[in-house]
Order: sequence, then C-alpha cells, then structure tokens
Amino acid sequence: MRLAAAVWAIAAAASASDDGGVAVLSAPQLTAKLQRAKSPHELVLLHASHSDAFDVIHLSALWSRAKELAPPGKPARRWLHEHAHSLEPLCNTTASILPSFDGRRLATLAHTLSGVFFSSHSTPFLPYVRADSSQISHLEILVLALGLRKGEPWEIIWRLMPEALTSKAGKLNAQELSNTAWAFATAGRPSPELFDALASAACGSVHRFTPQNVANMAWAYATLGEESPALFDALASHASDERNIRKFNAIGLATMRSLPLAFLRRTPICSHTFVCFADLRAHFPPGWPTPPPPPPPPPPL
Repeated sequence: MRLAAAVWAIAAAASASDDGGVAVLSAPQLTAKLQRAKSPHELVLLHASHSDAFDVIHLSALWSRAKELAPPGKPARRWLHEHAHSLEPLCNTTASILPSFDGRRLATLAHTLSGVFFSSHSTPFLPYVRADSSQISHLEILVLALGLRKGEPWEIIWRLMPEALTSKAGKLNAQELSNTAWAFATAGRPSPELFDALASAACGSVHRFTPQNVANMAWAYATLGEESPALFDALASHASDERNIRKFNAIGLATMRSLPLAFLRRTPICSHTFVCFADLRAHFPPGWPTPPPPPPPPPPL
C-alpha cells in the first residue's frame, strides 16, 4: 500500500505543469505515450498521472504494452512481480470499467494477465502428474506449483471477469475461445458458468478450430476439471478427422499427451470420443521425454 501511494505521489510531481496542476493529455497523446513507454514502471507512472483519461482502449493498450515490455525471464517481468502492489490503482481502474470491454478485449486481457502473472513452464505437467493421484486435485497442484497468492491487486479483475465474459462468449472466435479457456486454466480460475458458455460457443464453431485451439481447449477443461461432454465430443470429432490429425505439430501433440486419462475416463463422454483422444495421444513422437515438454502460451489475439 505504501509503495502504491509513493508511485502516485512521484507520478503527480513528475507530470505537474508549471502552474502546479497535472498536464491534461488528449486521447491520441495518451495513446502515443503508451506506445513509447520503455518499461512497466513507466506505464504505471503514466496511469498514476492520467488515470481519469484512461478508457477501455487505453487500458487495453497499457496491458498489452506491459506484456510486450516484460517477456519471461527479463528484469521487467521480475519488476512486475516484485512491485505488484504498485499496480493496485491500475487494477482498480480496469475493474471499474470492465463491463465496458467487448468480448475480444476481455479475451485479450485474460490472456495477458495469465501470461504475465501466472504462466509457468510447469503448468502443462500438472494434469499429467495428477493422472494417477487421488490425494490432491488438479487445481490444488496448480495453485501450489505457481505459488498463487490471494490479495494480489489483479484479484479484483479476475473476480469480475467471468461474469463480463460469460455474456459475451458467443461473440468470441475460435482463437479467442481457446485463449480465454487457456488463460483461466493457467491462472487456476475455475468458473463453471463461464466454461459452460465457452463450451456452448465452441461447439458451434469447432469447425474453425486449429489443432492447437483443440489442444489448448481440451487441456484447459481437463486442468480445471471442468466437464463438458458435448464439447469433448465435438473437439474429438473435429480433431480425429484424418486431415486435421496431420496438422497437429509436436507442441499440439504434447499438449494432448498431457491430458490425464483419469480425467477422460471419469468424464461422461462417449466411447468414440475417448478413443479419439487416446489415438491423438498415441501420435506423440516416439523417443520424446516423459512428461513431454510444455507448450507455449497461445499466440496473442
């Protein structure tokens, strides 16, 4: 809390005009400053100085720019994690206008937040490790492995996002549906109503799914234990088409291999669907290590 207050104070002093007030930026000027920002710290200060000027477009641009500036393993990514509480005003602003986000921007925001704050190379291994264990749930392993902590400033966004996305799931395209499911699974965020809405939308557009969309969607539902027989039947039918099987690359096959058979067995799907998913797992290249190397996050929207 003290750090967040200090950031706001420094930003206010740095952006004060000659008469002691804060210089007002037009929408294009604010957009240009966001695009020119060189660090997440600069983005935080920019929001602190001009928070009243931020709308949906600017907030979307800020979060996307933060992800660009903070790739995995870089000092900027560590800065975001070490100074998480300095993001509290930004997260509160985002949460306050979240209902104004359209479906595409919501999907992008979920993908960005999960990628920056939760994405871990250990994530795809979790359901694989869980397959023969009855002592701990998928989600518990996910939370333990990623070290998720309650009370972080982005918690308020994650609490509100399912409701905002559920009503707009039907307008998401295949990539956005896949990215959204992946994001919530990566962040360890079960949401039955949202995943029901995503499944319903996906069943109607599964013919547009790429093999990686199929793999990420199936992985997300299996990781969170979200059962959707209709979705798994649709994904299996689409993926088992000989033309689509040939399109699976090593990463997609590795993702399918990570699906726990224990989850598939207890999911009320038809036997044909189970066989299809088992066949996809069998296509995993021989000689690869077990468990398989983790797939990267889905491509940005």
